[in-house]
Amino acid sequence: MATRVFIHVGTPKSGTTFLQSVWWANKPDLRDQGLLLPGRGVNTHYWASCVVRGGHQLDHLPPAGREAWTRLLRRTADFEGDALISHELFSAAAPDHVAEALRDLEGAADEVHVMLTARDLVRQIPAEWQQRTKHGHSQRLDEFIERIRDDPSMNFWRVQDVPAILDRWSVGIPADRVHLIVLPPPGGSSSSLWTQVCDVTGVDGTGMDRRASRRNESLGLAEAEVMRRVSGELNRGGLAKSTERLLKNWFAENMLRSTDPEKIVLPAAAYPWVLERAARMVDEIARRDHHVVGALSDLVPRAEPTPGRDLAQLAEDEVSAVAIRALARFVEHEEDVRQQARDAARERAEMATRPGAAAAEGATTLRGVRARLRRMR
Repeated sequence: MATRVFIHVGTPKSGTTFLQSVWWANKPDLRDQGLLLPGRGVNTHYWASCVVRGGHQLDHLPPAGREAWTRLLRRTADFEGDALISHELFSAAAPDHVAEALRDLEGAADEVHVMLTARDLVRQIPAEWQQRTKHGHSQRLDEFIERIRDDPSMNFWRVQDVPAILDRWSVGIPADRVHLIVLPPPGGSSSSLWTQVCDVTGVDGTGMDRRASRRNESLGLAEAEVMRRVSGELNRGGLAKSTERLLKNWFAENMLRSTDPEKIVLPAAAYPWVLERAARMVDEIARRDHHVVGALSDLVPRAEPTPGRDLAQLAEDEVSAVAIRALARFVEHEEDVRQQARDAARERAEMATRPGAAAAEGATTLRGVRARLRRMR
């Protein structure tokens, strides 16, 4: 049985991709220090979060995904040291599912520790909105803000209401084993976050590779508007899960990438209620005895609106320029794919004229070409 198991449950858009990328990049070094990342990669932990959440989350999982949570528990229980499980969508789990997950973890380790990373709502609201556009939603930012202001049942709050998440994930867990890690205000470095989580887990992260191998870059202002319009066009009859993945992991990351994206900021008109909501959350957290790493006050944004343009100030020619650039990149990508196919066909034709080991060699070549094509897509 493990000594301690840390479950990092979110929140989304609080440095989670960075942390997970660094953890997995340094998996052997972490294990040498007695911290196990069970499973083969981030996908295993994502699948596990789907199992914990249950319901329709299971519909799109492969057979291996349905067993992910059980496998992580087994690997944790078999390890004599500490273990770490991390995915931001654990934060969305309902109370009864959380209670079951915590019972499972208690059967795999002597101590269960919950970690929650969080940052202020002024940054989280635009970040969550543009993330939704990557997943095929076409709601305007002002519409999104109006909905989350007026509807406390919105899924946004399930993953961003920090006190509520802490309440769900702390039932039966000693307060000093529930760790809230507050990200520094704008301008702070990612190394601060890395140092914070290392302090909680007891890892010496000095000298570890902190280059993120995974990306979840925020879209710029014009890029997000193009993404929103494309999502609206595709989503007329509902989106398949595979289309959502294509939009987020391929179209947004590759066709809409920008070397200098214009930051999406919270509109000034929304500041009063956002400040009030953030202050209320901080007051609620302060009444609890959880272990807070960083300054709790950093969850309350500064009083002055962040400088920046509103989406309404975006000119149509700016949107068109991004769309044209994306189309040009798509044409270049398609030509690359077709060239790969032509090369594969030529290699197969050459193999067919060779005696002896042609069949085996051809199969190897074809597998390699197919792998290259998959990577490009």
